Amino acid sequence: MKGLGLDSRLAGEIPSPKTWKRFKFKETFKKQGMAIKIEIQNLPEELRKSGLEERLAEICRRNDIVFMAVFGSFVRGEQNLKSDVDVAIEFDKNARKSLLDLVKVEEELTEIFGRKVDLGIFSSINPYIIDDVKREMRVIYEKG
Repeated sequence: MKGLGLDSRLAGEIPSPKTWKRFKFKETFKKQGMAIKIEIQNLPEELRKSGLEERLAEICRRNDIVFMAVFGSFVRGEQNLKSDVDVAIEFDKNARKSLLDLVKVEEELTEIFGRKVDLGIFSSINPYIIDDVKREMRVIYEKG
């Protein structure tokens, strides 16, 4: 899946915790009084690395990210040597973020995954593909 069709006029909704029932979060971190849930097991094995939980938690905390999920060819097991990693995030509603902030997060994720990351805002994914994304996505971070 190339490009997320980012357009605030075509915004979808953030998935509710009920949608995430099928995901069992095995790691819960307490940071500054907030429950941070990271499910590294939802990542394809090829992307898992030592210390990844801590690095993802730090990136999300520093950038006011409240939700992160992977989807696309890696989740379906259809990746090849040229495949990028499709990642959708949501920033905290009260955080003022720009396109530069999104690019910064994309670069950080590319570095830790060791592959190009195609990053987008979940609520801005093109409505023509949102159902497919919701069906196959694997939540890897949630701030509760």
